Amino acid sequence: MSKTIYNADYSECLPEALKKDPKMVALANATAAALLDTSGIIDNVLIYSRFDELPEELVDILAYDLHVDWYDYNYPLEAKRDLVKNSVKVHKKMGTKYAIETALGSLFPESEVEEWFQYEGEPGHFHIVLDVTNQRITADYAAIIRAVKLYKRLSAHMDELTYQGQIHGVIYTHAINLMLSKTKKLTKGGDNIGRIVIMEFKAQDSTAFDDMLAFVKQHPDFEKLEISYEPTLSLSGLEINLSRRRVINNGQEIELTVKEYDILCLLAANKGRVLTYEQIYDKVWGEISAGNEKDTVGFHIRNLRKKLCDTNSHFSIDSVREIGYRFNSQ
Repeated sequence: MSKTIYNADYSECLPEALKKDPKMVALANATAAALLDTSGIIDNVLIYSRFDELPEELVDILAYDLHVDWYDYNYPLEAKRDLVKNSVKVHKKMGTKYAIETALGSLFPESEVEEWFQYEGEPGHFHIVLDVTNQRITADYAAIIRAVKLYKRLSAHMDELTYQGQIHGVIYTHAINLMLSKTKKLTKGGDNIGRIVIMEFKAQDSTAFDDMLAFVKQHPDFEKLEISYEPTLSLSGLEINLSRRRVINNGQEIELTVKEYDILCLLAANKGRVLTYEQIYDKVWGEISAGNEKDTVGFHIRNLRKKLCDTNSHFSIDSVREIGYRFNSQ
């Protein structure tokens, strides 16, 4: 059996000569008993490593000590724990979309902030989509507005608060599309020609569908064709594969850094709109800037222009003096 601080016999650590001295053995046993008593209460001073086990009274004290802004002693314990655990991250990023969503998410999971360019609003404005599906408290409009004001930056303005609820269910259907092809090689020229069969089966045609599948399995020379969809942002001579994070410019794949790719997607998704330095930095870096966002964003924009715009005249990333950048495409 392995020894730990909870069951160690410290008298075993004595040198052989002292183990024969009754007084030293008695002293070792007394010391061991006192140390074992101490080790038994160590858990009581461990706070952050066992936060989910702390009693509610200690959670309330920590909320006060950590200055958790949006906190109520009447909240459910689970909600209190989340608010306290997220408070440090929220305070580090006060004034950002992340801070608002994290704070709201502790009480209303899956809630979101929609920024102005997602709904064609005015720069610096945003919407709150409050998901009440798994809410931990009853939604109170005035309390939510107060909370949003605590975490948003002063220059941002909330246009709208929308309540959202989700209902999950399963819908069963037998309407199935099947595409089959069979190719035949010509004796001259070596080209392949083929026939493609596309069939649509309704709910009442399930027997016919099963019969067709059984037939196909007996003829391996039939090939089942599957059509997949990958979200792609297509512009003049430029394709951005969003699922694979690939950029094709004039038919050639371009290697971009993580930040360059994120900036390109943000600008291209808001084609024709001016995005400020602060908005780009906030969206791509997800943190409060230290006042150098113009230089930081500008460095990556210059690299994007060298990699993309210099070889493709169909689009451009234009500078708007002292404001930000705009993506233009023909």
